[in-house]
Amino acid sequence: MTPPKAPRVLKVADAVGPMLVLRETAASFFSKVNSTPSPTVVVDFSGTTFMSRSFAHEYLVRKAASRKSVHQRNVPEEARRMLALVREQRRVARSDRPPAKDRLPLAVAPVSSL
Repeated sequence: MTPPKAPRVLKVADAVGPMLVLRETAASFFSKVNSTPSPTVVVDFSGTTFMSRSFAHEYLVRKAASRKSVHQRNVPEEARRMLALVREQRRVARSDRPPAKDRLPLAVAPVSSL
């Protein structure tokens, strides 16, 4: 029996920089996370100085979609609050959404009528 692979630690600041601003930055970071051979990844936020709502949202979306077990450490308090805020907003938005069977289809106007 082979021993399980040790968790891979990825420092966000080293991978994409200390200012976590763009959705594309979170997507790029998760490409690195998902390409690691280890099934468990520890995301180390030490050295980060700012996290925007856009980055936080994309980070959480990508984390939820990842097949990796993703854990976090050294998350600055401001980033922790931003992640919690976005997580709560996503939860509320999903609970307000009507069930799929009750949603109205969107009407799409043909381009020629515009």
